Amino acid sequence: MMQVSETQLSHPQMSNQFFSHQPFSPLENSLFVGLIGLFLLPIWLFKYLPLQDGPIHVHTANVLHGFLTSTPSIFQDYYITNLQLAPNWTTQIILTGLMFITSPIIAEKLLLSLYVLLLPVAVRYALNGVRANAFAPAFLAFLSFPFCYNLMFHMGFYNFAYSLVIFLFVIGYWLRHRRHFRLAQMGILLLLILGLYFTHLFSFIVFGIVVGVLNLFQGIHILLTPRRDTLILLKQLVVKTTLPTLVALLPAGVICLQFLGQTSVGSRGPRWTASMFDNLRLGSILTLSSLVSYNWLELVFAIAIISLLLALASYQLLQKFPHFHLNDRDGLLVVTIVLVGVYLLAPKTLSGSVTIKDRLLLYPVLTGMLWLAAGNYPGFVRQGMKWLLVAISSAMLILQTHTYAYFNDYLTEYISTAPLIEQNATLLAINFPTPKDALSRTADEPALWRPPTFVRPWQINLFINASGYTAVERQAVLINNYQANEDYFPVNFRPELNPFEILAADDWELGRQTSVDILGYSDITGRPIDYVSIWRTSDLPLQEEGAQAIFQQLFSAYDLIYTSPQRGYAQLYRRKGFQISAP
Repeated sequence: MMQVSETQLSHPQMSNQFFSHQPFSPLENSLFVGLIGLFLLPIWLFKYLPLQDGPIHVHTANVLHGFLTSTPSIFQDYYITNLQLAPNWTTQIILTGLMFITSPIIAEKLLLSLYVLLLPVAVRYALNGVRANAFAPAFLAFLSFPFCYNLMFHMGFYNFAYSLVIFLFVIGYWLRHRRHFRLAQMGILLLLILGLYFTHLFSFIVFGIVVGVLNLFQGIHILLTPRRDTLILLKQLVVKTTLPTLVALLPAGVICLQFLGQTSVGSRGPRWTASMFDNLRLGSILTLSSLVSYNWLELVFAIAIISLLLALASYQLLQKFPHFHLNDRDGLLVVTIVLVGVYLLAPKTLSGSVTIKDRLLLYPVLTGMLWLAAGNYPGFVRQGMKWLLVAISSAMLILQTHTYAYFNDYLTEYISTAPLIEQNATLLAINFPTPKDALSRTADEPALWRPPTFVRPWQINLFINASGYTAVERQAVLINNYQANEDYFPVNFRPELNPFEILAADDWELGRQTSVDILGYSDITGRPIDYVSIWRTSDLPLQEEGAQAIFQQLFSAYDLIYTSPQRGYAQLYRRKGFQISAP
């Protein structure tokens, strides 16, 4: 078997039949940029994207924007700013800043567009940081596109999505300079790590795990490799890599410990929930469930992607036989194995946060891709994989765009209540869940929401936070804004008016509970709820006692002023005798 020397691997001008060290060709660059352009289209084709928490992010940023302007509004009566150094600020700051130059809806589209633009670029940057003085195989950069519209993106976790971008940039920068950090480079790394922390805590912690494991692996590799200059190399590792990395991590680490040491005011959910079954299941890894959101066909593509990654990994491992040994670049393989272990041992829920495992699953995939960048691939593999990934990415985009079009129609109906809401009012949105047996009814039964067979929101409650768009359009206070109950968002409810505390509602569940004491909030606070919007896609919830109690309150104290003409799913109730008062 032909061996590739370290000298060959370190010079981009040298190549052989197994590996090309050349940068992207003009065709590959055009293809890469063209795919980015295509992936931007869905964001601008539809007014609303079906992103679960997206509308609430826009509403929270709109409230913060209101605080930063001189225009008085009802926001000052209900909200206060939270200036705690929390790891959840980046996208809120970007959204708020964009609202000074454009509308909230366009600001969100610009935010999402920047993410779609930066993620492939970040993947490409990180991949090219693996080999010193050499480029990664070009086809690997095309692996980024199937990950653009992942489950976390569809959940509307904007900070987490952006944190993956910054995570890749920080890893790429660290890999490029880890052999010798100068003062300026250490300062840049420090700023990048601070940006990573303020975007999302998970990515910050995982970055610490990655560089820790890579440093440890490098030290062990030096000790186990017979040579005369072992102590010199260990000293260089500590002085030139480990210490500068620790210094760069220190400011964000101190802020992180300070944040974690404080008592959370939100997150009424369980602090730690997991089961042995959750921890040991491998099905989500083998199906790459973090790419599956709305459609069972997404599962087919996700399995195809993980199969390609496993095939490439197997090929690389086979190249190490019959004399198997780990080289310097295999630290990323060890990192990937460690992150798989973190995924398996992590709780299902932590401090009220859900989808813990779906988030953690993405990290070993990304570090595994980086490890593959150190590999050698025949020309036919590079070309074949490139076009296969382009085909899979394009097919996924077409599928997701079709799904967006389907749900955009329903979101438009949901938000059709907005024009009837007065400015500077209070709004409570109640979304009745659609029971599973309602989805299985036949077409001749009562009007129910029966999405096509190929479309099923598997893990996403699409409508639970859609009222954020309604509140933004009318500058209304959204009573079920769960972010205002959490201490890691920049805006909180005033304690005396916090509906989650007063109504003892569970975290972000207020908007979908089938039992809400609407009139009780007014009795306790002296602040009535002006409007109540109802989203009901099934007649079955009305049979529940809690739902009947809600409608009894509405019939006694509210007037039904609107029912959506499309399907009748959206209704709007206005408080009897309601009169808007100037702020």
